[in-house]
Amino acid sequence: MTLCQELTSASGDTFETDNIKMYWSLGEVVCETFTEGDLILTNGFHQPTIIISKISKSEHSTVKVYPNPTKNYIYIQQE
Repeated sequence: MTLCQELTSASGDTFETDNIKMYWSLGEVVCETFTEGDLILTNGFHQPTIIISKISKSEHSTVKVYPNPTKNYIYIQQE
């Protein structure tokens, strides 16, 4: 199963130049972005693209995710 963003709206388009790409749609009534420090929570049909340029191993933190396998819930613990 593949999930992707889909939108049925009155209108929309895409514009692209060498260093910018812009998407727009008409008819999305409610859209808001919340930020708290480095955390960003956004909703809506057009989501920002995240590009990871480098992954470094951190020696200062450990993340535990359990149980594995899981059916109804998952715990995420950072140390």
